[in-house]
Amino acid sequence: FHIHFPFLVTVFAASIDRQLSLTNLRYTFTFVKNIWKPKINRRIPFQSMSSITTSETPQESSVLDNTSKPTNNIATRKDGAYLVACHEDKYSELLNDKVANLKSLLNLNKDDEDVITDVYESPRKNFRMRANFNIWHDHPNRRFPSGAFYVMYDEAEKKVPCEIKVFPRGSLLLNQLMTSLWPLFETYPVLFNSLFEARFVTTLSQQAVITLCYKKPLSSDWQAAAELAATELNAKIVGRSRKLKLVAGGSETVLETLTVRDKQFKYLQMEGAFSQPNAIVCQKMIEWALDRTDDELSKNSDLLELYCGGGTFTAALAQNFRTVLATEISKASVALAQANFKENDIKNVKVVRLSSEEFTDAYVNKRPFKRLQEADVKLEDFDIRTVLVDPPRSGLDDATCELLSRFERIVYISCCPETLARDVAKLRATHTVQRAAAFDQFPYTHHLESGVYLVRNATAALSMPLDAVLSHRKDNSIVEDTEMIGIEAVEEDDEEEDGDENVSKKVKLH
Repeated sequence: FHIHFPFLVTVFAASIDRQLSLTNLRYTFTFVKNIWKPKINRRIPFQSMSSITTSETPQESSVLDNTSKPTNNIATRKDGAYLVACHEDKYSELLNDKVANLKSLLNLNKDDEDVITDVYESPRKNFRMRANFNIWHDHPNRRFPSGAFYVMYDEAEKKVPCEIKVFPRGSLLLNQLMTSLWPLFETYPVLFNSLFEARFVTTLSQQAVITLCYKKPLSSDWQAAAELAATELNAKIVGRSRKLKLVAGGSETVLETLTVRDKQFKYLQMEGAFSQPNAIVCQKMIEWALDRTDDELSKNSDLLELYCGGGTFTAALAQNFRTVLATEISKASVALAQANFKENDIKNVKVVRLSSEEFTDAYVNKRPFKRLQEADVKLEDFDIRTVLVDPPRSGLDDATCELLSRFERIVYISCCPETLARDVAKLRATHTVQRAAAFDQFPYTHHLESGVYLVRNATAALSMPLDAVLSHRKDNSIVEDTEMIGIEAVEEDDEEEDGDENVSKKVKLH
């Protein structure tokens, strides 16, 4: 009776007035249920309500049930300055350890002692152009800016929020925006309501986009407040909630300018899309790849680039080759790459939305692809002698490694030395490592961006027919018409930030 009484009263009200709308029925049911709540609680006569356990953490419970007693979380928050500190006196020692580990993984100390390993250092501080922060509330049921903080999480203590007051590893503009944004939450409360994460992307050209993520749908007042805040901050602001994205301050793209060999290249960076976090080191990565391919062979042949992303390497390397055929699985990244080529007046690049596995299938005529036809690309028209790959952390699959073994030169850029070493070990059957590089994209961490330049041996034979590799490979092909929007954004920072948080997600800084 106690369980069904509110529902029975609602049905009775509907029978009296058949004109009641669904909204009015809902309000009627809620009203009766709230009146009857004390009686409903008597359903558990032998157990106090305080002893009932749920699967949610205390923080999650207090968020889901706004009627619960306010919980003070201030005891668990601690100073996170140690997480983002710049140990400049230890920089060289930490980098040397990472370089030594790279050489060991690649067996350069044993097999290729004469191979030169180029080492590119990072600025000692203010090197990160982007960062994500969770918003921690000391009082989950009384959420005001004065009781909230930027936090990150330590891998060793994943449940303890670490307050980030300043971010010395971040760019000067990023730190300025972190400080300037907070007072605007007091001025425009709608920007703060249900906020759980803030993401900052800045550029060397002093442009920025801030993404604010919310647990509840954005209200109609959010856009107007965000436009005012964007003007005050001189930055773009993107609001994200479930299945909704609003943009204030114009478009969601910012312009980055990278200087390579005294030449400037312009890159549009879009909110949510992948970009190298350390722009200064990124310039050095591009220049290293440019140096490896600056010769007559390149000028008289074509380049194949797998995993081209937004065209960071493509735009600069296009000058070295007759034509560049670039592939990328993300539809959004393909559009961004095409915009970047137009921005830099580059006309000798063809971009096709294909994964590396799909390109392998197309290259051996295993199956046709409509997307090749739409891009007006005929593979038989290309004289590919050089391949550039910049895969995700998982590295290359067997079929792609076998495909690369057929080309004269390989420039392999990697964010994971372990998978790089695994793939290079396979390629040594046909190629020789002639040069390696260590790019310190992530100072004061164990992460290292690296590069390897391989040249095919004159007497090398194919280790296995490519058709045979394809037939044994697990079929992970993508359905032709599947929309691949946003895949790169999901993978973009997996070497630096992971998910969890005091509300629904944590940002982890290695």
